[in-house]
Amino acid sequence: MTALGDFSAGDVLTAADLNAIGTWTSYTPTTTNFTATFNDTEYLQINDWVHFRGAVGLTSNPTAGMYISVPVAASEPTFNWTRYSSTVGAHDASTGTWYPGNYVSFSDANTITFANAAITSQFNATVPFTWTAADGDFIQFSMIYRAA
Repeated sequence: MTALGDFSAGDVLTAADLNAIGTWTSYTPTTTNFTATFNDTEYLQINDWVHFRGAVGLTSNPTAGMYISVPVAASEPTFNWTRYSSTVGAHDASTGTWYPGNYVSFSDANTITFANAAITSQFNATVPFTWTAADGDFIQFSMIYRAA
């Protein structure tokens, strides 16, 4: 099978080649300023585009801004609406409240953080609410970005 992104004119594509396009791979990020469990956190890469998604269940309360690693380094780690898209939902389990309308932002080529669009502030101990890991607070996210 030819590696994705390595096809050349005249190559014969097989069913295996075509079926491999869009195969999801499990990924467990590393965290900074909190600990978490990761549910269905996975990515797929097609050429230089990466789709990364998952759920982050907090197992400790954040001490500052919340960061997680990405599976593939980004080509442009500065926020650029024309280069990638993202969505994030934060869930406060104690009240049952969802906080939609958030976004993912790169802090560097290998790390992302979550941010609250309404107040343009990074998720931290009190944004978008006061996190309580023992209650089962969690984050769901999905993003598409260009690989380095």
